[in-house]
Amino acid sequence: MKKEPFLQVSKRRNKARWQERLLIRFIALILALIVCGAVIVALVKMNPVDVYKAIWDGAMGSDRRLWQTIRDTMVLLCISIGLAPAFKMKFWNIGAEGQILIGGACSAAVMIYAGDKMPTGLLLIVMFVASALGGMIWGMIPAVFKANWNTNETLFTLMLNYVAMQVVTYCIVFWENPKGSNTVGIINQATKGGWLPELFGQKYGWNVVIVLILTVGMFIYLKYCKQGYEIAVVGESENTARYAGIQVKKVIIRTMAISGAICGIAGFVIVSGASHTISTATAGGRGFTAIIVAWLSKFNTFIMVAVSFGIVFMNQGAVQIATQYGLNENASNVLLGIILFFLIGAEFFINYRVKRAKKYEVAAMSVLIVFIQKAIVQGICILYGALGEIMTEKSGNLNLGIPGIMYMGGISGLMGAFLYEKDNPDPNALVGVLISFLCAFACAAIGGLIYSILTITLRVNQNVTGLALTIFGTGFGNFFGGSISKLAGGVGQISVKVTGSAYTAKIPGLSKIPVIGGILFNYGFLTYLCIIIAVLLSFFLFKTRAGLNLRAIGENPGTADAAGINVIKYKYLSTCIGAGLAGLGGLYFVMEYSGGTWTDNGFGDRGWLAVALVIFALWKPLNAIWGAFLFGALYILYLYIPGLGRSMQEVFKALPYVVTIIVLVFTSFRKKKEHQPPAALGLPYFREER
Repeated sequence: MKKEPFLQVSKRRNKARWQERLLIRFIALILALIVCGAVIVALVKMNPVDVYKAIWDGAMGSDRRLWQTIRDTMVLLCISIGLAPAFKMKFWNIGAEGQILIGGACSAAVMIYAGDKMPTGLLLIVMFVASALGGMIWGMIPAVFKANWNTNETLFTLMLNYVAMQVVTYCIVFWENPKGSNTVGIINQATKGGWLPELFGQKYGWNVVIVLILTVGMFIYLKYCKQGYEIAVVGESENTARYAGIQVKKVIIRTMAISGAICGIAGFVIVSGASHTISTATAGGRGFTAIIVAWLSKFNTFIMVAVSFGIVFMNQGAVQIATQYGLNENASNVLLGIILFFLIGAEFFINYRVKRAKKYEVAAMSVLIVFIQKAIVQGICILYGALGEIMTEKSGNLNLGIPGIMYMGGISGLMGAFLYEKDNPDPNALVGVLISFLCAFACAAIGGLIYSILTITLRVNQNVTGLALTIFGTGFGNFFGGSISKLAGGVGQISVKVTGSAYTAKIPGLSKIPVIGGILFNYGFLTYLCIIIAVLLSFFLFKTRAGLNLRAIGENPGTADAAGINVIKYKYLSTCIGAGLAGLGGLYFVMEYSGGTWTDNGFGDRGWLAVALVIFALWKPLNAIWGAFLFGALYILYLYIPGLGRSMQEVFKALPYVVTIIVLVFTSFRKKKEHQPPAALGLPYFREER
């Protein structure tokens, strides 16, 4: 006799009332603050009430701080508004970062080349239009491919972010001021040409007016306009939209044109109304944060105001925490990540009822050898992350939290080794390796568990959860990296010499063989372990019954469930183990690549390159091996091309992402099933009562 579960989960037949939704989110926020308080007490022995007061002071403690909070809220709100129509259409525009950068670059270009040639009013209008057009074009690129060939928009727009970053870097080479500084500096500082003027005596008054106009306009557009209705219908069902006579392709392209244009306007607001300069940090990760804002707000632009303010409030408070208590600002990312997890998880209780049941060629040979070595070293870190994500995605879960998970794995492995060496006057290298390895895998797996609980059990959106995990994991790594630094005496870098030397040890004898030794045997054991894991993972996925079951779940979890496969168990295990493997990529970077040292934000974009590699490898572990080495080679290629100017160097840095986009488009054209992502990738599975 089948045992009936204690709790019964069912979808709500009717949408929860707004009072109920508000109450659920309020309870989630209170619980999140309680957990954050416990974390503060456990880690830093501080009164959480005092910390929360410091956050308040940092965001609202003076007129200057208040207006800085308002300024940043308006920027985040503007981006969120831009994402709203695309998301309502179920077009996952992860490319806001790139659209902001292109829009900001267009504004900067007009300021630089026409700042003293036009009246202020006309100049600002031209900047506004140029930014909107730049963002619009950048947004329409993936829309055209999606509309015509059904190319995956999540991955396409994600890759375009990094292409845009390199485009901006390319421009900076020409605009740098002063020459050789590698920065543009404050544009038109003397004349203030292209700067938004004060309004009502407030420096950021125009920022507020522009964004609030967009807020009201987007609300009316989505709720009362015919085009807004078409967006909603396409989002619910493209087939229904076609039957109703709606031109789906036109709607997709038009909507992304609007989405990209508004994100481009956000670039204008930043450049003209706030920073008065352009850099690769202009977007500052707000394009990803805005995704969470838009989703939590259910695309209601007025609700976005409150959510945007809440997130900016936490970020602004971080500066005060760092000053008052000697913590680094990454502490806020940890707290913000916890709060986001609770708010995201609350969506489960809004969408489902829980009740008690009735019962992831250079010329010289020496240079060539060095180049191959460096390419392999760069590629292994990416390969670990990609293998973990392949295993995760084969179950149907798209974990965009891989960058954060790699940070979690790297810092936890380093912490384990550091605490062991700190407490032992004569540490054993083997013990240090074992401790750091287990710590890295376990902590990263916990990150995968958090993702699994939210996306598998609570069925929260995978894209949003993954991005929140990236924010949390990056903050987690940098926060504890700073904490260890204090334990070590306040030095800038943390080092574990004994354990680090074990990770970097080469194969004795074989590494001395001319040519072959340098290419094949000149690495630490994590490099070879990674290759072994790739081979074993390929064997598991394609040659074992369990692997077949996992792939079946990724293609059609309902059918797999009907065949007696435990879908939930497989999803949990594959995601947690996949996260653990990705965490080993962080451990590799810290221990083998960096020799047992930690540097804040040292991973760069390797986590996203791992996600890109999954696409490039066509979800096959063996392909990922040579793909990782190719990515590693492309990543450093600019260093080995003589006479290459700085502007072209930045173009070469974008190559991995460009190559990935080409592969994505090409495979979309060919429609070969073995070259496509799992059919159920990114889709939550709900097992109805049987």
